[in-house]
Amino acid sequence: MTKHDFPALVAKVMVASSHHPDEPLPPENHWNVGYAQAIEQVIEQGNATALVRMLDAGLPIHPVMLPALADAVRVLSRGRRSGAHRALTSIEEEAIVSAIRVRNTHGKTSIASAQEALAAAFGVSVDTVKRAWRKRRRTLLVR
Repeated sequence: MTKHDFPALVAKVMVASSHHPDEPLPPENHWNVGYAQAIEQVIEQGNATALVRMLDAGLPIHPVMLPALADAVRVLSRGRRSGAHRALTSIEEEAIVSAIRVRNTHGKTSIASAQEALAAAFGVSVDTVKRAWRKRRRTLLVR
């Protein structure tokens, strides 16, 4: 199974969704990027609820997402994965790191208090947010 960079997939879909001024406006101005989060939840947490809801609703999926969707189906067809499920997806981790940076940069809160607030907002432990912060802040510095 391929390791997918879900934030990059979302970026590709957003670029593909941008409207060219010379073309007529499509009835749906953009693809549903929520599929990235739903697919990631299946692959990383084994939770298909959001994905099934989106598919049942007939929401459009961008072709760039199809390989990741295929991997999600493979995960579901193999049954449960061993070990603990991840508490946060990579998109949620990236959102947490960005929120901590914004809150800290604008002098609103310290990193520790931002981590506590975000842990409560995401329904996870402070240690989980701290791990996400340590893991993701390095990758965001490189970009």
